[in-house]
Amino acid sequence: MQNQDIRLVKLEESVLVTFVVTIPPELQRMVILDASFSIRVLENMDKGITHVTDFEDIKDWTNVTFNFDKGPSGRDPISSHFTEAAQWALKKIGQYPETDSILLLTFKDKPDSEDLEEGERRQYRRGETRMVEKFTRALLEAKVPNLRIKRMVDGREKEEDRIQFLTFGNETSLSDYKHIPHVLFLGVLHRSQTDLSGACLGAEGDLLHILTAEDVHGAKLSEQAHGIYQGASRGTSRTMVDGKALTQTVDLRHFDPWTLADHIRPVTKNATFNLPPAPESHHTVQSAVQVLEALAVYTGTSISSKSLRTLASLTHLSRGQFASVLFRALLMQSSPTLPSHLQQAARWSRVEGSRSLARLQ
Repeated sequence: MQNQDIRLVKLEESVLVTFVVTIPPELQRMVILDASFSIRVLENMDKGITHVTDFEDIKDWTNVTFNFDKGPSGRDPISSHFTEAAQWALKKIGQYPETDSILLLTFKDKPDSEDLEEGERRQYRRGETRMVEKFTRALLEAKVPNLRIKRMVDGREKEEDRIQFLTFGNETSLSDYKHIPHVLFLGVLHRSQTDLSGACLGAEGDLLHILTAEDVHGAKLSEQAHGIYQGASRGTSRTMVDGKALTQTVDLRHFDPWTLADHIRPVTKNATFNLPPAPESHHTVQSAVQVLEALAVYTGTSISSKSLRTLASLTHLSRGQFASVLFRALLMQSSPTLPSHLQQAARWSRVEGSRSLARLQ
């Protein structure tokens, strides 16, 4: 890295960041086929990409149902509480007919590197849960029917297990499972803050771009939505008949299923979302949009929290309530779920050590 520029980014943790542009500048035109582009914060940060609009309306998702529960979704929480997570997944599987195939998406095994010291290797083996292997055992112990199902492929009869497994990293391109009507997520892929800090700066094309915790959190959530959308699209919904996706169900858990669902809705037109009752805090979204509308018309370069509360007509909220609303508003900046004029509005960030916001240059 001797000849590379490096930047220290200090958010929740300190990381060294650099990026390299791998597309040669001589290549002036490129087509990017990404059906989830409109909900991906990272790709929308890249001003060199022109979005082909209205693509999201090509497919009607009326026949697809997303069932969201609140619960742990990351690799470590599921590894630490695997029995409980497996019970949730087994219960979901039990709701479907024994003759229906199910696609289960989960984490791939971390490599057991020979480079690790013996003590590190023992710690790794204690902490790493081999998801597919362990859940296969859970199926056997619970006596869940994993029948051999016959289907026709290219005019020939093929036999396969009722429950198929796919690990993250393979959820964006395969068509091998488009006959499966039920997709179940045993976990959601969470990209690390270190990874996303570099990805955000790379997308901006500027190592010195002002990067906030809200930027990274927003990118993280949008990448989770992208992964869910792509994973769900491996099943029967991949096929359209008369403009409509074929019937399919999607089951998953997430610590904030309501916000995740909001990020997925723009690319799943008319899909049904079954969600647990929303907590009071989730109702801050509408107020957060009011804050962004107020900032969009404000001409100054800085504003106090008290003045912004008045400008946004939210004086009926307590200081604590408005603090929650303001936090949500900063996270939502540039979100593809916002109206276009708010996506394009100037961005704001907290002024360290004060109760004020400053417009980012």
